[in-house]
This record gives sequence, structure tokens and C-alpha cells, in this order.
Amino acid sequence: MNFKIQKGHLHERRTLLQQLADYSDLMEDAITKGDLELYEKMERDFIHIVEQLEFVGKRYK
Repeated sequence: MNFKIQKGHLHERRTLLQQLADYSDLMEDAITKGDLELYEKMERDFIHIVEQLEFVGKRYK
């Protein structure tokens, strides 16, 4: 794997991990506010990001 591909892979993973951190904070806020509907939406999005992260990891192995 060349350096340019590795750099792209790292950037993609870093972006997804940051999104997970952001969604985690938003989910915590939804719990604090007692907004179950928002929490469930955020949880679906969170799971989708996790799936994307898993895909990126498999693609670059």
C-alpha cells in the first residue's frame, strides 16, 4: 500500500472517529433532556458510522 492511500485511509478513519465522538456527546445530551426520539435517531446514525468505520478497516487490510 502506498503512502498516499495510507494517508487517505488515516484521514477517513480519523473523520469517522470524530463523528462518533460528536454523536456520543449529542446522544448524552438527548438523554439528559429526556428526548427519546432524538436519542433513537442519533443511535441509528451512530451505528451507521460504526459500520462505515468497520468497512474502512476491512477495505484497507
